[in-house]
Amino acid sequence: MKTNVSRADLRNRELLRITEAATVLGESRANIYLRIQRGEIKGIRFGKTIRVHGPSLFASIDELVAGNQAPPAAA
Repeated sequence: MKTNVSRADLRNRELLRITEAATVLGESRANIYLRIQRGEIKGIRFGKTIRVHGPSLFASIDELVAGNQAPPAAA
């Protein structure tokens, strides 16, 4: 499922849907759920719904870009 929200709009949101986080990272929804389980991404559960904490996601991306580091390799 594609989202019609721009990346700039997503950056200003507190909580992102799984599909939106997947779009930002260019990954599958399943991979986002895996990253939440591993603690790589902060996820917040509301009943059956899970949202990604937007500010921490973008802060992690900014850190990686600023440090020019590659993310850890997937196992």
